[in-house]
Amino acid sequence: VAHASGSGRDAADEDMRPRIVPIDSNWTETIFERASVAAAVERWMADEDSDEPDPFGKVVWPGAVAAARALRDHEKSIAGAVVACVGCGPGLEA
Repeated sequence: VAHASGSGRDAADEDMRPRIVPIDSNWTETIFERASVAAAVERWMADEDSDEPDPFGKVVWPGAVAAARALRDHEKSIAGAVVACVGCGPGLEA
C-alpha cells in the first residue's frame, strides 16, 4: 500500500510497533502504531511541500483512550446512535 503520491514508501517501511492500550482492568486493545512518530512529525512540519504523509493518525492519542472509556461508560444510552470521535487518532474507540 503506497503512502502519499510520489513517496515510494509503503507500510513495511514505517517503523511500526504493537502496543497494548489499557482501557480498564478488563479491557485492553492491541494496536499497531508508528514507533517513531516524533521524528515523523518533525519532518512533516519542517517542509510544507513534503511527501511525508500526515503522521498524526499513526499513533493512539490519549483522546482515543478517553473516548473509548466514555463510550463504554455510556454504552446503554448511546446504543444505536451514530457517534463521531474527531481528533482522537486512528479509531481505537470504534
